[in-house]
Amino acid sequence: MRARLNTHQAKLSAALRSRPFGLLLATVLGLHSALMGFGGAASLSYAAHVPESTAPDPQGAQEAQASQPGDEASRAPALRDEVVYAKLNASGTVHGIYAVTTIENPAKSPLEDFGAFDAVRNLTDTSSLQHAPDSVRVTSHAEQFTYQGDLVTKRLPWELRIDYTLDGKQVMPSALAGTSGRLELALHTKQAIGIDPVFFEHYVLQATVTLDGSRASDVQSETASIVMAGSQRVATFTILPGKEAVNRLSAQVSDFELASVQIAAIPFSMAFDLPDTSGLTAGLDDLLVALALLDEGAAKLKTGADGLSSGAASVEAGSSSLQSGLSRLAQQSGLINSGSEQILTALDLVAGTLGQIPELDLETIKRLPAILDRIADEFDDAATQVANLGGAYQQAIDDLDALMQNLPQTNGPLDQLVADLAANNQGDATIQALAQYYFASQSLVSSYYLTVRPALADINTYLQQLIDNSALLDRLADALRGLADGIPDGAALEGFLDQITGLLTGMQQLAGSYRVFHQGLLSYNEGVLELNDSYGGFHNGLEELAAGTGLYQAGVSDYASGVRSLRLATDGLPDLVRDQIDEFMADYQSSDFTPVSFLSDKNADTRSVQFVFVTDPIEKPRPPAHAVEVPAEPSILDRLLALFGQ
Repeated sequence: MRARLNTHQAKLSAALRSRPFGLLLATVLGLHSALMGFGGAASLSYAAHVPESTAPDPQGAQEAQASQPGDEASRAPALRDEVVYAKLNASGTVHGIYAVTTIENPAKSPLEDFGAFDAVRNLTDTSSLQHAPDSVRVTSHAEQFTYQGDLVTKRLPWELRIDYTLDGKQVMPSALAGTSGRLELALHTKQAIGIDPVFFEHYVLQATVTLDGSRASDVQSETASIVMAGSQRVATFTILPGKEAVNRLSAQVSDFELASVQIAAIPFSMAFDLPDTSGLTAGLDDLLVALALLDEGAAKLKTGADGLSSGAASVEAGSSSLQSGLSRLAQQSGLINSGSEQILTALDLVAGTLGQIPELDLETIKRLPAILDRIADEFDDAATQVANLGGAYQQAIDDLDALMQNLPQTNGPLDQLVADLAANNQGDATIQALAQYYFASQSLVSSYYLTVRPALADINTYLQQLIDNSALLDRLADALRGLADGIPDGAALEGFLDQITGLLTGMQQLAGSYRVFHQGLLSYNEGVLELNDSYGGFHNGLEELAAGTGLYQAGVSDYASGVRSLRLATDGLPDLVRDQIDEFMADYQSSDFTPVSFLSDKNADTRSVQFVFVTDPIEKPRPPAHAVEVPAEPSILDRLLALFGQ
């Protein structure tokens, strides 16, 4: 709450600084010269507060005597206005206080006003004043009467103190005149204890500090408005009702002097008209509408960003699969080319072979079934032998492994024993032969398991493959027998030869067509390789696109979330602002403020009370002025004598 009121105070202070105090400020300026000499009775009367015509009006007096008690003027209340003036020293201590009271007296009847005065003075006419310890009686018949009274008290509703520091060190005002450096002035205002708080709570203070531009530069303040007035820098502080404050002003000074600090205090309602805040809250309503539209747009933007990110991720995933397929296709293109080459070679071989078959006679073909049956028998025998060979070879490997396992193993615990035995029996041929055999067997075992055994295993693998393929020999044998059975005899054999000739022609055509296909396949695989090489850069771009759209989607999501939070947070803001403005304005509403007299609570019908304070200036001592001898004015006699030449 305090922070909010401080903010409001700053805004209102700015408004107050921009609006003159009008009559009150004019009063301060008009009375400045007179206040400079405050202290004596002669200095307490001011022409600014004396009406232009103060001579008694006999005709008015007669009219007053002739008026009847029932007249409207006789029934009118005697309204009164007070202006309280205080003279302060440069530190803010009160020298003295006097008040100028103006009373409107339509009835022109004798008056009694209250206050504790040391002295009083009539500022309206020559009528006498009866001064009692706590009252003043007025017998003037003027409709508006003004008098001045020097107050007994030297206390004000505010405690004022002005501190000065020069280059960071506190200095008394009397020691500041003529100095140079960085000056800071601090004006402290707080509530005076024991004084009616109505003035502190309802009055606004405005303090004006005037600096000579030839003596001060770089004038700075966080709380004052600073303006140029000719060659002067005028800083104005505003202290709102009920606020205790410290206002600071700093400047770079040389040969320093300071004019009187002027402080005025008036009711807050006189100094400031409370602003109409409907425009502000209407703007907030527009802001909420704009935020709602912004939130709706942000939601749509997020939906689009989500779709864009999802689409980019899908494209990137599809591109990744395509790149993987291209890579596999490129890796297999060599095998495809090689396989196609083999097919082409086989077709050429078959076509060439068929083309080289000599013309067969019928007798040769008739013997062909018997030959094919014999070849089939040979295939069956070969398959049986291969199967037997596989079993025998595996048995041989197993026997060899068993033999090697019975030999001494290398790096066994017996190594050191045999080595020591051989070393200790150099002359024993048997022991030396035994050791040589032992270590040779170790070398044999090592060579076997490192070199021979893997080769035997590979041979066995190939042999097993051969055994597996022995079934193919059986199938070939069956195929040969089937072919032999299918060779016709007699007249059918001639038709079979014609079929062989057609087969030769078809194989040659097939080989030629496949050659064209093979060339196209080579070109296709070459294109696949080039596409695979170039597609990597394109895919990297898609990955960057997917990553970028992902970041964009995250940013848009954060933005939409922020807009939504802002909209929710500001929902109801106009009502909140209106409530807070009303709450703040309630602290400063003066509609229920009734002015009371500062001089005495006995004074009724007080219309206004204002305060004007002026401090002593800070000046260097001035040399005494030399009296100028003025020639005496010649008398009338002197002029007559001069006229007649005497």
